[in-house]
Amino acid sequence: MKKINTIFNFAAYISMFILILGAANAFGATSLLPDDLEIRQTYKNGVGSSVGSAVIVKGRTVVMHKGDKHGYLLYRNTPLFNGDYIVTEPEARAKLSMKDGSEITMTPNSKFTINRSSYDKGKKSFSSFFKVTYGKLRFRVMKIVGRNHAYYRV
Repeated sequence: MKKINTIFNFAAYISMFILILGAANAFGATSLLPDDLEIRQTYKNGVGSSVGSAVIVKGRTVVMHKGDKHGYLLYRNTPLFNGDYIVTEPEARAKLSMKDGSEITMTPNSKFTINRSSYDKGKKSFSSFFKVTYGKLRFRVMKIVGRNHAYYRV
């Protein structure tokens, strides 16, 4: 009888573990993108000059330009612009390189906006303002000797 109870308890623990794991995956797998978002196949640049580009993209990552009601899949070397909104889906990762030399690494289920990024090599100045809405991002900013003005705000 004791052996049957042990087997039953073991099966109950395994079942609970599977249910909890399944529930966690179901809740964690929700997209941060609107359900009705149209993903266009042909990428079009945003407004102004590029402020950076994607270096590494693994999985489904979407970029939306400011004011657009549609998005584009992000690929390696895709240019980024001020006002761009970037979202990594579950299981996706992205590494972005900005013109000022900084790098941004996005983990799965993250979203952020490039509010403004400017870099003037001649004047040795840069400023970057980002808004992290959800998820985890790592920012690597290098301090370069001789820069007159440097602002970086997340």
